[in-house]
Amino acid sequence: MTTLTAKEKAQEFIHAFYTQGNIVNYLAMAADDDIIAFGPHSDQYAIGRDEASHCLRGEFDAIAPCKLFRSRLRVKEEADNCAVTGLVSLRTAHDTSPVLHQLTLMYRIRGGMYRLKGIHLMRDARHEATYRMVCTKMVNAAVEKAKEDIGVLPVTQEALPRYVHSGLITFRLEDDRQLVHYSDDFWKMLNYPDRETFNEEIGPHMMRLVPEENRQALLSAITKQLTKQEGYQVEYAMCRNGGEPQLWVVECGHRCLGEDGRPAYHAVVLDITSIKQASETIAYQVSYDDLTGIFNKSAFCQQAQRILDVSPDEEFEIMSLDIERFKIINDLFGEETGDRILKYLADFFRETRLPQSVFARLHSDIFLLFYPAKDKNRERFIKSLKVLAASFTLGYRVVLRFGVYQIKERGLAVSAMIDRALLALMKSKENGLVDVCEYNATMRSHLMTEQSIVNDMNEALTQKQFVIYLQPKYDATSARVVGAEALVRWMHPTRGQIPPSEFVPVFEHNGFIFQVDQFVWEETCRLLRKWLDDGVNPPPVSVNVSRVDFYSTQLVNIFDKLIRKYDLPPELLELELTESAYTDNPQQIIEITKELQSKGFKILMDDFGSGYSSLNMLKELPVDVLKVDLKFLDSGGDTGRGGNILNSIIRMAKWMRMPVVVEGVETKAQADFLRTIGCNYIQGYYFSKPMPVADFEKLLSQRAEVVEKEPPMIANWPDDQDLEELLNPNTNFSRLFNGIIGGVGLYEFYDGRLELLRANDNFFRLMEAPAEIILEKGKQVLDYILEEDRPALLHAMEAARHGRVAECVARRRLLNGTVLWMRIRASVILDDGERLLLFLSWEDVTQQFSQQMNLQQLTDCIPMGFVFGRLLGNEIELEYANRWILDLDGVPAHNEGGEIEMSFRKLVGSKAHDAFVNYIRQATDLAEPYTVEYAFTNYFGRDFWLRAVLNASRSHDGSIAIYANIYDLTVQHDLEEKAGNAGRAKRGPSTANTLTWR
Repeated sequence: MTTLTAKEKAQEFIHAFYTQGNIVNYLAMAADDDIIAFGPHSDQYAIGRDEASHCLRGEFDAIAPCKLFRSRLRVKEEADNCAVTGLVSLRTAHDTSPVLHQLTLMYRIRGGMYRLKGIHLMRDARHEATYRMVCTKMVNAAVEKAKEDIGVLPVTQEALPRYVHSGLITFRLEDDRQLVHYSDDFWKMLNYPDRETFNEEIGPHMMRLVPEENRQALLSAITKQLTKQEGYQVEYAMCRNGGEPQLWVVECGHRCLGEDGRPAYHAVVLDITSIKQASETIAYQVSYDDLTGIFNKSAFCQQAQRILDVSPDEEFEIMSLDIERFKIINDLFGEETGDRILKYLADFFRETRLPQSVFARLHSDIFLLFYPAKDKNRERFIKSLKVLAASFTLGYRVVLRFGVYQIKERGLAVSAMIDRALLALMKSKENGLVDVCEYNATMRSHLMTEQSIVNDMNEALTQKQFVIYLQPKYDATSARVVGAEALVRWMHPTRGQIPPSEFVPVFEHNGFIFQVDQFVWEETCRLLRKWLDDGVNPPPVSVNVSRVDFYSTQLVNIFDKLIRKYDLPPELLELELTESAYTDNPQQIIEITKELQSKGFKILMDDFGSGYSSLNMLKELPVDVLKVDLKFLDSGGDTGRGGNILNSIIRMAKWMRMPVVVEGVETKAQADFLRTIGCNYIQGYYFSKPMPVADFEKLLSQRAEVVEKEPPMIANWPDDQDLEELLNPNTNFSRLFNGIIGGVGLYEFYDGRLELLRANDNFFRLMEAPAEIILEKGKQVLDYILEEDRPALLHAMEAARHGRVAECVARRRLLNGTVLWMRIRASVILDDGERLLLFLSWEDVTQQFSQQMNLQQLTDCIPMGFVFGRLLGNEIELEYANRWILDLDGVPAHNEGGEIEMSFRKLVGSKAHDAFVNYIRQATDLAEPYTVEYAFTNYFGRDFWLRAVLNASRSHDGSIAIYANIYDLTVQHDLEEKAGNAGRAKRGPSTANTLTWR
């Protein structure tokens, strides 16, 4: 161990003792069985862990609650021993000046490990209460000067420095401390305007300056000190002129003889009001939580211990509680709302009037309760707090979790009792089904297991008990090995293989994971170098980077040095970080991740989707590959909401051109489902468990060379910010989206399936069903379009693919069985050749098409054409045509409503279209019909000669409504042609508004 490490060990002790009082657990972890310790109040040495803990707990109780200011340490190391000495400065709630401890910690060195064997704690009284010592020196100086003169303390302002707010007095103890002399500074300090006023109101009666309720205690304190020594020192409140505010003073006096030979007392009275106020502020800060105003942990421990000491026969409990998903509340509603909830709970504790109870805020959203274990107090607290949480006005359900420790071992430090309540709370949160858990022996066994892990971890690393296993990653389509993940295993010499689930959480908690991770990183690099030297074409191997690792400022340099040391291409070493690491420390991780990427490392996001802000995270945190755990799937397979979530994540990744690795695959059904939704890579027990390196090398030798994947198609896909706007319900786009009149949905079309991703509020109103039901049961849109109308919708989507808005009319069946006619407009956002991302707008035209159906039935039996439409600007739009027209034109109608897909301009050509525009305008102006004869070639190339009788009228919106009857003159025209009548006469009514067009 280096000197720096020795200092860190000492700082661990200082933190455990002074800020937590948790010396029992610390000594169990770090001390020898025969440790020797003593403190400033100990009569003899304490030998052994239990005795040392008892001794130090007594010292902690004497200073708690306290705040640690600083510690200066020096290390001396010789052979198998090491000593750390230093000065520790702290503030307590009981002292106005700093408390200084001289600390010596002695260690025994065995096998590179340091075990605490001795503790020497002394209080350095020479540097404490500085202002009191100054006062005493000033009084002594004044007394000596008086002795040299006439035996009486002279009343002069020169006796004290002018920068000290103080006064000199001489008094006799009898007759209420009758004043004999006093300096001008004295009455000025008390805010009197002059000596005369002071004489009139106070005169010789010194005790009139002291509040009546404090007088007897003051006299008793002075008298008691003078029975043992010649001087005294007291601290009390003194009344200013005019009453409030009171003045806090320290009075230091000395016995002497007065002018008349009678005993008198000379004293200096020093104004310490500002010091007192600062002391009270410090006392508050070290005892109370700044936000909620209730106790903090230190004060909680002290008060609970005091109650336990005075009530040895009563039973008590400690309860911990926290607000479930409190971080989500802060992020969704703001930290101000989160603070209001904390204060809301604190107000309840502050108003609780239960005897022998203590309440505190530990940190963040965790609170502590100490109370008598009787009268069903536990049940009453839990019920009341649940009701209180539910009553908080918020568009979100506030849920509380509880952990309870029933105090059985009173020898434990209160901080250790809190740890047990917190462990029960953690079990409650892990369980998910119950909101209250009580600490039990199993949890204690868990603590003992953790302790044994801590005791053995350093030796395990030194003796290389940690080894790496490799779990292959497979291509989902070809089932070929395309990579591996390096995992750590602990091969304990006596316990066998220790599961990572046991030691990894412990290492993450105490920070040792950083050393273990570095071991895994180096072993992986060494293995990759070996494969390259052996001529193997290795796949990339990923290593885990825990959230603790990101606290190291040297993380990037460590990986850079490893790559250079083993001469590896950086793309062979992939780095996996968890989503929880990002949520704990986002800004630092973003910066480090970008720096690692700039050096060529590929970043994998492990456990993606386990948090709540995954899309927001990808917007800020650049990663190359997503890793998703199969926990999203329900136990039954690919059904249910889990499958939908997993499908959505993979789809989103594809939009962002990001590969996805799904881990935890254990069955063929799961693997088949992942292939159907487009998963890239698979990892799990179905293909292979984590295996020793030798077994993985055999697997590599059996496989052909890794086939490089083709580069992804370059398409005009959105970036992460675009996806955020499209999918996140909290963006400005969503507010605009919901403001659209009419139903609009965002869809993905892939592999013949049209799936709803999200829709605005009007869409769900139109579909007459809540959003959650439609998104669960009605996501596959084509299933609800009548089969004969589906080609129309698919044709419109294909047309929209070419950059224009296309529309059609189709019948859609609602979830309740109702069939509606819908006008559907399609607009494509993204297209990569395989899949479409598009908007569809939906308009209910059932009433209109019902009328058209009735009209259709009436007009289909008429042996001529019947059409109506509208002239908008210079463009004719056809809105209706009967069956005669459709059969004549040869254009297939996509539904029984007679919708004509092609425009009038495309039907007759631009020249004819423009001529008809002029005829319609003339008919409008004259309010009379026009008859037009013209040649027409239909969809199949057949020629006709037609007569159109046009009627037109102007609508209130400025457009021109038109309708026309169409007659087939082809037979008559052909007969006339055969008869050689080239100059055929005009047809129709012989009126001036009848025209012929050829």
